[in-house]
Amino acid sequence: MSAVIAKSVTETSARPPFALYIAIIWLFAALLSVWGAREPILGGQLVGPDDLMRIVQVRDFLAGQNWFDVSQHRMNTPWGAPMHWSRIVDLPLAAIIYVLTPVLGTEMAERTALVAVPLTTLFLVMLMAGLLIRRVAGPKYALLGVMFVPALVEIAQQLKPMRIDHHGWQILLGVTAVHALLLTRAGRAGLLAGAAMSMWMHISIEGLPYAVAIGIALAIRAALDPAETRRLLSYMSALTLCSALLFVGTQPSGLWQESWCDAMMPAYFAAFGASLLVMLPLANQALSDVRIRFAVLAAAGISGVGALAAVDPACTAGPFAQLTPFVRTFWYARVLEGQPLWHAAFGASLIPVVQISLGAAGYAYALRRRASPLPQRDLLTVAGLFLIATMIGLLVARTIAHAEILALPGTMILLGAALPRVRQLRRPARTFATIGVILMVFPITPLFGYAFYLKVTNSYAEQMQTAISSERCNSPANWRAVQALPVGRVYAPIDIAPTILALTDHGLVASGHHRNQAAMGEAMRGFVTGGDDARTLVERRGVTHVIWCEGLPEVERYVEKAPNGFMAKLRDGRAPDWLRPVPQDDVTPVRIYEVVR
Repeated sequence: MSAVIAKSVTETSARPPFALYIAIIWLFAALLSVWGAREPILGGQLVGPDDLMRIVQVRDFLAGQNWFDVSQHRMNTPWGAPMHWSRIVDLPLAAIIYVLTPVLGTEMAERTALVAVPLTTLFLVMLMAGLLIRRVAGPKYALLGVMFVPALVEIAQQLKPMRIDHHGWQILLGVTAVHALLLTRAGRAGLLAGAAMSMWMHISIEGLPYAVAIGIALAIRAALDPAETRRLLSYMSALTLCSALLFVGTQPSGLWQESWCDAMMPAYFAAFGASLLVMLPLANQALSDVRIRFAVLAAAGISGVGALAAVDPACTAGPFAQLTPFVRTFWYARVLEGQPLWHAAFGASLIPVVQISLGAAGYAYALRRRASPLPQRDLLTVAGLFLIATMIGLLVARTIAHAEILALPGTMILLGAALPRVRQLRRPARTFATIGVILMVFPITPLFGYAFYLKVTNSYAEQMQTAISSERCNSPANWRAVQALPVGRVYAPIDIAPTILALTDHGLVASGHHRNQAAMGEAMRGFVTGGDDARTLVERRGVTHVIWCEGLPEVERYVEKAPNGFMAKLRDGRAPDWLRPVPQDDVTPVRIYEVVR
């Protein structure tokens, strides 16, 4: 990835002052971010379940777990559970912890890594976004656009201290790929974009539709202009080869025979390779008939889908098609970040929609008025990828950050069109109008509007109560009694499972990680049935303790689903006689029961 960024910076002649100015802006943003996250940093509290699970994976790796083994051996107790995560994301965290532990001790070395890695990723995102904005909107407003990056709500959430999930990497690789496409040397552009996208898909298969979208965009360019063929073939070559190499270099050999569609697997890079082979005749410059070239490219697309279906037919239905109906309905459908944006809270959808709308208006203006320094074909490519990123973000809320980043060049074009008109006003109206225009397009402005909406509708207290309840259930201070228990096997709601793994040495039944869906289904059924299923689970797995947390939204869902179910009985103080409450000295929402045998 560093090579991709380095070459992109080199070809755009990113002189030291430009990078230096970005570093200054980043430093200010980083200090604000650290100050805002000071309590979690000092308390060692990670942001969410995936961040907790990531640090568990890193610790296991540093403790000697094999590079090729990303299984979580304390989950699906007592047998262990497969994971679909990439070791690549573990590397910077593990490197910092490994180097600093002899100097600072394990705890402080971890804390340093948990702050340094997301903030370093933020700097790289700001750098690549600045280079993209400078190419698309021109240099005049590039640095202003860089200032907007850390103010984007999704960027601020995904790249703040203690946030070590893989989403920050995805954002970085996405903007890097789009910028690489615009490099003047077609072969290099395709290779760098393909390498970036292959790494994104290796880290998360969510990159697949973006990779396909870039391929389609390059295919259209190659059909219309034979000189663009090299860009397309280089992209597909890098996509295929790098995907295969990353798989071989990070996955165990036995995985070749398994059927998983939630990560980069042979079925996917076989599809890329099949498409590439059918495209190769386009390299013949004599094949200039546009209709024939489109026919070849259509055949390449059909070949790719056919190869995917031949190698693993299940993957044609999507990455999560293998989920059972119960797990899909009771878990995945309730993970709001994986659902359409309109399922999110009003503010969570309003803010990115405003930002994206401004970007769309800017692209439309630039295309109509030729207001970008880019050639019209390149501008159409970026605008098209922005449109596709918007559509994907609307369908899968957690991916909206990619559309927000790609919206910034359009926003800067719009700003560049508005400010000259404002400067024609007389002072002091000109000064106030200039500030007003910038504030109107500034990413956090809709946030203030949302805050006002919450106050008017009295929704703020309700949202804060939910957030506080979840935070208390993840606070290390509330888990001291669980840490003091003899190491055993725990049955707990899946949303607090990563907390238990990160803060204790206990094994547990399941967390919200879908390759362990059999255990997930078993755990969730146990909580919503009368208690017999839970008892069977406990006996079969040798569970020593049942643990839950008051106020956890998952607990409330179980109670709502089954008012007389096992979880409802625990919450109401009607635990069965095979459970004995464990007394605790601290005031804590965590409830512990020992299994009586």
